[in-house]
Amino acid sequence: MNIFLFICVSFCSCNGFLLDDKTQSPPNSGTPMSDEHYKFVMQFVIQERQSRLQLEEYVSQLKQELVTTKTELATEINNLKQCGCASNIKNKTITLQQDFDSLKRDYDLIKTKNALFLQELAVTKNSVSDLQTVFDFKNLTSHLAQEIQATNSRQQAITSEANARKQDFLALFQRIQISEKDLKNLSVETNNKINETDLLTRLRMQLLESNVNLTISKLAEISDRALLTVMSSGGTISNGNVFPFKHVLTSNGISDLSSVKNSGIFTCEKDGFYLVYFFLTSKTSVCRMSLYKNANLKARASKSSDINYQSQSLLVFLKLQSGDTLSVKAEADVSDWGGVESMFSVLQVT
Repeated sequence: MNIFLFICVSFCSCNGFLLDDKTQSPPNSGTPMSDEHYKFVMQFVIQERQSRLQLEEYVSQLKQELVTTKTELATEINNLKQCGCASNIKNKTITLQQDFDSLKRDYDLIKTKNALFLQELAVTKNSVSDLQTVFDFKNLTSHLAQEIQATNSRQQAITSEANARKQDFLALFQRIQISEKDLKNLSVETNNKINETDLLTRLRMQLLESNVNLTISKLAEISDRALLTVMSSGGTISNGNVFPFKHVLTSNGISDLSSVKNSGIFTCEKDGFYLVYFFLTSKTSVCRMSLYKNANLKARASKSSDINYQSQSLLVFLKLQSGDTLSVKAEADVSDWGGVESMFSVLQVT
């Protein structure tokens, strides 16, 4: 700021001079550059510096916003990792990380463009800093002032050269205006890209949150499916009677077990497909164990052997509706070993 003030004072103390010998003096004479002209030019130089500082502050603000977005995104990803709902959530998180990497690359590209723009500003600054050469001509200005007083022709030549310098300053002013326009356009473009990136990130986070909630809902539905394993009390089961699978070992998703505990009959509470399995150990030589859905025979396990004790099993898928019953009945008298040797299991698949 002190340098600019010194330049202004120096310009006010001289009438006109040549910066270099590249501009030829016009043959006709003109009016010298006034103090108002020099002040006008210096005001635009100061405005250019203020614009550059505003750009640097704006770029710093953009960097801070990107760092904040990155931190929030990392926090959301960590929260999603901690829930541990399902493996596909991890895949979604990886996809989000890839999207974030793409966002980071876009930011690096913007940063590169900004660096190029700063280089252009540096070139403009160097062009403006050439005015520093004015100090080197201070002594020459005093000498020229003496020559102007001595000869009128010399004074006219210097005045013409000053007019040529005026044209140079006007050209510099136009260049500063172009730089300001480019700066505004770049700022608008950068702001638009950041807004688009932020919107896209929010939409992807909402989609991921929706998928997580759907997965949690499906897991909750799976965890509430019905399953049951009961053990037989054993004994001799008469023809047409139900095997006494009354001792509950494992159950889930079944609110009422009274039918099983009282009569050994399973009552369905939820519609769906069920896996039904039972095995019985008996010493009866010839016997049949029949699986009934309500009053309808669905499957049968048979034994025809002189082996003292032998296990027979049956596995079948059935579609059940709420209120349907499952029971295993004896055909002819059957001696059931019971306990862990005779069990009945039901698992809801869907």
